[in-house]
Amino acid sequence: MSIPHSLFHVRRLIVLLVLLMMIIGQKPSHAQDNAPAPHDPHTPVTNTGSLPPKFALAPDAVISPSTGSELPSTDEPQEEVSINSIIGPDSRKRILNTLPYPYGTIVHLYVSYPLAEGECSGVLISPDTVLTAGHCVFTKEHGGWADFIIASPGRNGSNTFPHPPCPDKQLFSTTGWIHDLNPSYDYGVIKLTCSYTATGWMGVRAAPDAGLRGQTTILTGYPSDKPLGTMWNSQDSVRNYSSSQVFYQNDATQGQSGSPVWNRNDITCNPCVFAIHTDGVSPGTGGNNGGVRIDAEIMENLWSWIAP
Repeated sequence: MSIPHSLFHVRRLIVLLVLLMMIIGQKPSHAQDNAPAPHDPHTPVTNTGSLPPKFALAPDAVISPSTGSELPSTDEPQEEVSINSIIGPDSRKRILNTLPYPYGTIVHLYVSYPLAEGECSGVLISPDTVLTAGHCVFTKEHGGWADFIIASPGRNGSNTFPHPPCPDKQLFSTTGWIHDLNPSYDYGVIKLTCSYTATGWMGVRAAPDAGLRGQTTILTGYPSDKPLGTMWNSQDSVRNYSSSQVFYQNDATQGQSGSPVWNRNDITCNPCVFAIHTDGVSPGTGGNNGGVRIDAEIMENLWSWIAP
């Protein structure tokens, strides 16, 4: 029996509608294949492609400081600066003698990127490992990973004696910074081709919530608005914090990215870095400067990056 012409068109329309609904309700297989895979933002990334194994640490693990073998420890900044409003009057003081511990551990960084060059600060956390900001080792704006970095511990203007400058051999950061540019993961490490045993190094610890607000914040680095290669110090306290950052009113300018935020509050880790300076005053900081807060995941990465 033949199907009436009008009924044939009705059935054909129904079939086409069913097929259209199936297509709308199902993503093409190639779209699913190309979807970005989720990642842990603390996953390590390196410019060489070779990563060391990650350590499993106790929650209260610290990187213990070492005073080295050069000169006695000192905490005293040695020169007042003229008034220059940053957050109120400029509180920075120049360190005239940069060799006594812990100032000999503070590192001036000359950074050459594919598309630019610049300066940063950092701190030795082992004889051949410098902790700094992630954007000091990798920045998309300037072409990606730094081509090379020259580290100068305890630099004092043009004087780098007795610690000669040293180039990098490997750079580390995280997927949270490299891929996401998330400021909560803006930290990195520089492995050096030489070893500074005489300078000593700073300790590092996680910063738990308990007692964090009001803790002393000492920020030491190499600001670009001061004479080239001169070290400056500023002291304040933790004004506020989030799960991944701490906020303070230590004065800092360009060139001080990667400076350690440290104090002597912990008798088991003295002196100890508990944050890395990364941010100036911006929306969301409450009128403060800020840095990445050291946590357990960061500690695990630092231990593995120190090891090679």
